[in-house]
Amino acid sequence: MSSYLAWSGTAPLDLHPDQSKGSDRRCCPCWLPLPKEFAEYAQPLRYRGNSRLLLRGWCVSGPADKGFFGWTFFMSLCMAWNFYVTILPHFLELDKSQSGQRLRLACEILGVVGLFGMLRAAFMNPGIVPRQDLTEVLRKCPEEWRDIGSGLPKPRYVVINGISVAQKFCSTCAIYRPPRSKHCAFCNNCVLRFDHHCSWIGNCVGLRNYRYFFLFISSTAILLGIVLWVTAETIRRDTEQRRADDGFLAILIVLIQDPILLARGLYFLLALGIFVALALLTWYHITVIAVNLTTNEHIKDYYEGIDGDRHNPFDERGWLGNCTQVCCQPEKLPRGYWSYSEPRNMLGSPPSDY
Repeated sequence: MSSYLAWSGTAPLDLHPDQSKGSDRRCCPCWLPLPKEFAEYAQPLRYRGNSRLLLRGWCVSGPADKGFFGWTFFMSLCMAWNFYVTILPHFLELDKSQSGQRLRLACEILGVVGLFGMLRAAFMNPGIVPRQDLTEVLRKCPEEWRDIGSGLPKPRYVVINGISVAQKFCSTCAIYRPPRSKHCAFCNNCVLRFDHHCSWIGNCVGLRNYRYFFLFISSTAILLGIVLWVTAETIRRDTEQRRADDGFLAILIVLIQDPILLARGLYFLLALGIFVALALLTWYHITVIAVNLTTNEHIKDYYEGIDGDRHNPFDERGWLGNCTQVCCQPEKLPRGYWSYSEPRNMLGSPPSDY
């Protein structure tokens, strides 16, 4: 069973003795097995989310009407074709040195890595939590644990390394959301370690596909940096013999007079805009990985205490440990003691806004 999935029980204090401490289970950096609980849930008669499932849940994509993955993939192919087929070969004709061949190899590797990361992030199960039957859950729930107004089970609290984290009951999935999970309004699923729903890849980004999403944006940002330099260098060399001076206006006049150079100039501007966006996004995710936060947690300041201090129970005591946990061992629970506690003992706890 997934370490996080073990904390989605439906009873108010549904804790087993072997779950009282954070797991030290080592996950393979390249392979994350699909929990058997979801394989059983991913049946046509049982599954109720909006995401589309293939291969019994191994392949998952978001709702077709709430994503732009088709446009993302099409734009990526068009830009890659223009660079690898027209711009890069022309640059290698101008620069026949050995460094040019090494640059070509680097571009090809980054392109393959970026495509791999994009497809894995877009079609991998992000960590969907199986639903339960709400009627059966309410039947077993004691009256004293129900909210007077809604009739649903009250939030329960997990103490992680001395810090209480609220678990809100999801009325749609009929479960207590595991720590760091959230119900996605687009996919209509609770997702483990929910980061955000990315419309550009058409899927949620969660525990199982976050590292592939980060691989996609970071490798693409690096590749676009190289694309910008190669494109600018080809434009500079092609206009060198045809412009009166080195000024920007002289280069612009030559670009307007030559349709091919003009197209490369427009391509440069498009690549520049995407590069800036991806570079900023990559830097943002580097910062949240370094402190072991998700985008959802960072935006909501979920672990900000009543005294204004931040107390993140998932911090692995340093940026290196956090990067290792997020990128190589995403299912590993944080070190330390985990236990349940009744709500009345958790005054001043973080709000249950997951």
